[in-house]
Amino acid sequence: MFMPQMIAAIVAAASLPNSATSATLQEIMASRYSRYSACMHRALGPMWWKAKGIDMGMNRWGMSEPTAPSIASAPKSVLNQDSTCRRMNEIQDEPRPRFANPEKAVPD
Repeated sequence: MFMPQMIAAIVAAASLPNSATSATLQEIMASRYSRYSACMHRALGPMWWKAKGIDMGMNRWGMSEPTAPSIASAPKSVLNQDSTCRRMNEIQDEPRPRFANPEKAVPD
């Protein structure tokens, strides 16, 4: 590749809209939350959130997970498993939804 063409390619790549990067990040986070849901399901059983009285909400990535107030008052076994599954899927620092969404009452 000639030098002017290489410079043009670099400038063109740098000017790409951020939406291309955001879409990739969205896919990564959706995958992490799906794996988190599967981890919780394997450990606590089907419909664990209903059995334990956990409210589900939609997070900023469009995935359902336990709300912050609900998980804070959850039984110790649920809290421990939640912590383990979040760490395993690298979402431990992600904020939780604050409010329940009745239409998103099941994990993704």
